[in-house]
Amino acid sequence: PAAAGFWRMMPALPFLAIPLMTGGGAAADKELRLPSPVLVAAGVFFALDLYCWHMGVKLTSVANSTTLANLAQVFVVAGAWLLFRETPRRLFLVGLALALGGVWAMAAAKGGGGQGASPFWGDIVSLGAAVWYAGYILVVHRARADLGPLRIMIWTSLISAPLLLAASLGTHERFLPVS
Repeated sequence: PAAAGFWRMMPALPFLAIPLMTGGGAAADKELRLPSPVLVAAGVFFALDLYCWHMGVKLTSVANSTTLANLAQVFVVAGAWLLFRETPRRLFLVGLALALGGVWAMAAAKGGGGQGASPFWGDIVSLGAAVWYAGYILVVHRARADLGPLRIMIWTSLISAPLLLAASLGTHERFLPVS
């Protein structure tokens, strides 16, 4: 799971660096300074999201893992309300309730999952991916007030990739793809 996450981050770095080296990109991205604590948090949250989602796929079904990880928006709304006092509109809450009802109906129709090596723990880890991704979205939302998107993407990748590499090596999983 961690190796897959690493390989999703690492190949993007050279392409993200091209605008910095050629003088392109937004004015806020012209130089690559040390990351702020907000950027470090973004990188850590994104690494945890990728690790949890890939682990969820391994432990439960791809459908369950993806559906549960996509509940991140529920946690984004809750986090924005609790942390930033941003009140969601009533219509949004109605739509959210309908979406959650749809998630429940899908899970109930399939008999609650039951696929994979450990469906219960896979579902829990996949919900963890939703929480971590929500944290990433909330942190990036705040970072965008002062930073350009290129700097956020580069630091997210630069922080996430080594964390995922360390997790991959630490868990002794296959690091290089077979094919």
